[in-house]
Amino acid sequence: MKNSYLFIFLILPALCKGDGCESFYSTIPGEYTCKVSKSSSLSFVVNGANGGTWGIDQKTKECGDQGFAKGLGARIKGSIDLKKNEVLFITVGSPGENGCKTGSGSGGGGYSAISMNSFTQNPIVVAGGGGGSSFGSRGVGGNGGTREEKAEGGSGGLYPNGEAEAGGLTIIKDRQVDTLIHTGGQEGLGLNDSYSGGVGGNTLGLGGDPKQKHNSGAGGGGGGFGGYGADGGYYIHQVGNKEYKMGPGAGTVDSPSSINFGAGGQGGAGSGGGGGGYAGGGGGGANITDPHELRSGLDGGAGGGGGSSLMPAGAIAENLDSEPVVTFLHPPKVYKINPNSGDPSGGTIVEITGTGFMSKAKVWVGGVICESIVVVSSNNITCITGQSSVNGVDVTVMNPDTQIGLGVGFWKNK
Repeated sequence: MKNSYLFIFLILPALCKGDGCESFYSTIPGEYTCKVSKSSSLSFVVNGANGGTWGIDQKTKECGDQGFAKGLGARIKGSIDLKKNEVLFITVGSPGENGCKTGSGSGGGGYSAISMNSFTQNPIVVAGGGGGSSFGSRGVGGNGGTREEKAEGGSGGLYPNGEAEAGGLTIIKDRQVDTLIHTGGQEGLGLNDSYSGGVGGNTLGLGGDPKQKHNSGAGGGGGGFGGYGADGGYYIHQVGNKEYKMGPGAGTVDSPSSINFGAGGQGGAGSGGGGGGYAGGGGGGANITDPHELRSGLDGGAGGGGGSSLMPAGAIAENLDSEPVVTFLHPPKVYKINPNSGDPSGGTIVEITGTGFMSKAKVWVGGVICESIVVVSSNNITCITGQSSVNGVDVTVMNPDTQIGLGVGFWKNK
């Protein structure tokens, strides 16, 4: 029966919570609480969500990442001192949606956070989300902040120059552009009663060709901690008495009835939404249409700005392409590999022994990722070695929460 419980733990790794915060782990966007079992210093990993891409799988012709660049969430790792029976409020941010699904700019990624007292007060850690990319991924969203300062999230920019501040209105009249009023969504306003992102500006086309639908309404700004992400702007085309309206795109906009979390902004008709964060990132600006080249149907707006982060003293941060996550679990450990050598052409079946292995863990043997990985238990993994072009010597196990166990010098090629 004990092994059955272990098996259940392994096949449901995305939300593994015991009675205490010490065993909390989730990659599922949402809001959670946990209670500290005993006074101690707990290690944590908090990953903000990535912004949305704008890509199409060339094989299936369906919307998909396909390796397109995106705004990356911040990954913050550190430790915090906590007292017994303290309650933590945890937010796991929602990734920004792919703009291909709506034909608009991509949504900004939500922040992930740990706070005290409530989901909207006394933050301890906030990992900023990545900004959404523009129509066609021509403007890539900014990354979540990795600096210690409590800076406001940056504004999104104009395509292609990256210069914008508050939301505005772009006027296109008979294919001519007034470049003086081309601005992106406003940044999140920080920690006060108005920390929602600014609404993106609209694009208004008067006369000319109604097929110019990809002139971008600015993406909405991402919300600051506890705030709301804003709507992106529309592309509005008027011909006579008829009006064509597109946008905004999808985003992780928090509201009392929303299923999304972390206050990412929505994309505009072609610009990316801002990422949520300690202070939210700005929405992308409208694209600059070249009236001489008539490129308005090809250009996309700018990517949204990434959300800023909040880190306790001693924490370290980086930007990684990974799932949003909050965890207090310990990293895995690698004790041995059997056999400890194999043919460099690959194909050796190996068993790795250690602790803390999770379902969907990845394994590298000699610097090359393993194939046919099976997490047998939290202490054992089997896999088949891949082809190695170098004489790598280390064995690495990385759990879905991005924590790593390393066996230095455990492997050699025959």
